[in-house]
Amino acid sequence: MKNKSKELTFAIHLAKNAAKILVKKQNTAKIKKRKQLGDFALDADYESEKYIVNEINKKYPDHNIFAEESGNHHKKSEYVWVIDPLDGTLNYSYHTPLFAVSIALLKNKEPILAVVYAPILKELYFAEKGKGSWLNGKKIHVNKDTIKNCRILGSSKSLAPIRNKVSYHFLRNFGSSSIDYCYIAAGKASARIRIPLDPYGDPISLLVTEAEGKVTEAKGKPWQFNKSKTLVASNGKIHNDLLKLIK
Repeated sequence: MKNKSKELTFAIHLAKNAAKILVKKQNTAKIKKRKQLGDFALDADYESEKYIVNEINKKYPDHNIFAEESGNHHKKSEYVWVIDPLDGTLNYSYHTPLFAVSIALLKNKEPILAVVYAPILKELYFAEKGKGSWLNGKKIHVNKDTIKNCRILGSSKSLAPIRNKVSYHFLRNFGSSSIDYCYIAAGKASARIRIPLDPYGDPISLLVTEAEGKVTEAKGKPWQFNKSKTLVASNGKIHNDLLKLIK
């Protein structure tokens, strides 16, 4: 993509360098914090996040930061960087390649850029508001699947409302919010349901809207950062049908 903003160029730089930290530590990473059953943070999460937060504070000292491990760094700015330093921690710990660094920038609570870098897959996804979504320098678009022939992503809890309404062959859980949104944007999946929300990963859904997809709450209202309780992202074509199934 030509004419990347300086913020997008910076975010791509951060994601790639943070990913180097993750790859280097993958064989030696240790659990640093247990959150709940099946959910934990590794020392690699913290090292990746520390690097990203420090670099943002150097470059944009007045900007807010909302990071998964260290929380909210509030400075009363209209800008907030939302960071998941290792999205797909369980996948990472089992050497499954579906993990990534995800970084989004919001202005007045609206996502204006999103970056996801999956280092093992060597896939760099990014989007900037009004400029489309891109994978490794090539523009990407959502697919044209219908509700009768689609692939829907989400956790077991998120997919529960539709589990008995569609074929189980259509349902998948990849274990990484950001990669889910990337796959919808690139046409590799049709939709994603998120109940409850992932506040660190969901701003990455900008990738879907910039790839001509659709993002709303489960009741069809516009999704709002840190306010909405549900999120449905889709190729747009199946969106209304999917919302009906969730009810």
